[in-house]
Amino acid sequence: MVGDPRAAVDIIPARLGVKATNLAIGGGEAIEAYAAMRRTLACPNLPKRVVISFDPAYFVQPDLFWDRSVRFGALDMAELVDLRAVSKRLGDVSVLDEKRADRLPRGIRAPLYAARFSNPYFKGLPKNGILLR
Repeated sequence: MVGDPRAAVDIIPARLGVKATNLAIGGGEAIEAYAAMRRTLACPNLPKRVVISFDPAYFVQPDLFWDRSVRFGALDMAELVDLRAVSKRLGDVSVLDEKRADRLPRGIRAPLYAARFSNPYFKGLPKNGILLR
């Protein structure tokens, strides 16, 4: 299963009666599901069934891609590069180019987040241990 927060919390694989894995992410959107499915389809044992569950609102205005999925390591730098290429090919770079409160240029945000750099807000640096990062 891949999908939005409802799929993440409402679908319990252990209760389905078949072997299943729930890859849905709380706050997840289609872009995270795309990355999860790319990983899944690269495995030698392919799924027999896939459930995709999204509320239409998650296709309109993605809002947690940078703040959750990328910041907390759900996607690595290679996946971000791939997503940028796919977005450019489709002519939709809205998620990857969206303006964020961190005001980081798009070319800097992805490597910093992928490297798990501290919160880009400078007030978060002392709290997160400047030298420990």
